Amino acid sequence: MAHCDYTGTVLLVLLEMLSLCAVQCNQMRNVAIYKECGISSRHSENEGLYISGNCSSAINGNTNTTFDITKQPPNCIHTSLEDNRPFWWVDLGQEFTVHKITIYGRRGQEQRMTGVKVWLDSSLVKTFPGATEDITVTTDLSLQANQRGRVVNITRNLVSPSDKVPLLNICEVQVWVCDTVWWGNNCQNPCSAYCLGRGEENSCDPEDGSCLKGCSDGHYNKTNGCQNTCGEGCHDTCSRTDGTCQCRPGWQPPLCQQCSDGHYNVSNDCQNTCGEGCNNTCNRTDGTCQCQTGWQPPLCQDCYAGRYGKKCTSECGRCRDNKACDPVYGTCPDGCSEGFETQLCQTAHKGEVSLIWPLVGGVGGGALVFIFGIILGMRLKRCRSQQHPALPHDDILTARERGKPPSKTFNEYENTSFSKDIYETVEQPGDCNQGSLYTSLDLPDDVYENMTVR
Repeated sequence: MAHCDYTGTVLLVLLEMLSLCAVQCNQMRNVAIYKECGISSRHSENEGLYISGNCSSAINGNTNTTFDITKQPPNCIHTSLEDNRPFWWVDLGQEFTVHKITIYGRRGQEQRMTGVKVWLDSSLVKTFPGATEDITVTTDLSLQANQRGRVVNITRNLVSPSDKVPLLNICEVQVWVCDTVWWGNNCQNPCSAYCLGRGEENSCDPEDGSCLKGCSDGHYNKTNGCQNTCGEGCHDTCSRTDGTCQCRPGWQPPLCQQCSDGHYNVSNDCQNTCGEGCNNTCNRTDGTCQCQTGWQPPLCQDCYAGRYGKKCTSECGRCRDNKACDPVYGTCPDGCSEGFETQLCQTAHKGEVSLIWPLVGGVGGGALVFIFGIILGMRLKRCRSQQHPALPHDDILTARERGKPPSKTFNEYENTSFSKDIYETVEQPGDCNQGSLYTSLDLPDDVYENMTVR
């Protein structure tokens, strides 16, 4: 029973390894296959009848580790028995971030991998141990630092016990980099869908995922995979480098990602304006702000209950049922509370007779003035009659014969001609008890000369 459990565990581990390999192989690609290469020498037998493969035999995609020199083309490389400093190299064509190098040795000749050195450009990647028991026919060399390079070079200067020279006998070399749409230490992260030229060579940096060719339309900042989107308020598209753009009205430049001062609500294209009663500016998201006195929080767009006017500085009158007045004009919708009047309900009643007594008082005052005028006129008339009793016509005196009655009646005189108003110099005393009403009547000497008697 225990043996079955152990076998099952081993199978599970193997399945997980195969699954991981399948994922990594799908996300990585071999960039060494069929690339330019070179080799220091080639082994031959039977006076050159059979010769080992050229340098491309190790990068042809054939991972068979069995070497047979009689088969053409040969599957593996094999340096000459006279070559004391063997080498092999492949040029990847451009610099790559290399994640792994896989080397397939010759089965049955694993000892010929002892002392082998693998280089990426001038950096040593791996030196195989000198003991055969520590070497397998297939070796994966993971580059933890994700080294960048272009040329992979393999050398050897250690001689195996059964050989006379340090031979290189290798069947396949694979150089793994992230596929064009993956990045990361194990190529586990997909490249951003917003990278320009996604899927093309070098569109995505295999180390950090940055978009090497720039961002697609509507996105910017290639260093983070063009994850930044152009501002919602951009009039058109934005710069693919820094996201700057021309903003529509109400949006804050230069990125146009939020409302400008005095505006809010991006869902409404920042067309909402801050309340008139805001003490300063408002929140660009929801429009809330600190209100000035008299304004209704949180938006400060309307007067507080009990206030009205353009600046909400006026207080409402006594509206019926304590209802709020019109916030603009201050009028009460259902009239005034009991005891108050006028359209704004701000003036209190002074009683039911408040309108009658002023009217009575006015009428009475006018009557008194009228009566007083009549009495005064009668008194003045009486005073005049006492000072100068009325004279008959034939008692009219001339200026020269004062005291002598005239020979004609008053009505018998006509065509009188005076050079000036005879009453211009009349002096009137202030009181009828002070003597004659007319103290001086200065008439010309010939006042009666031009009179014509009818």
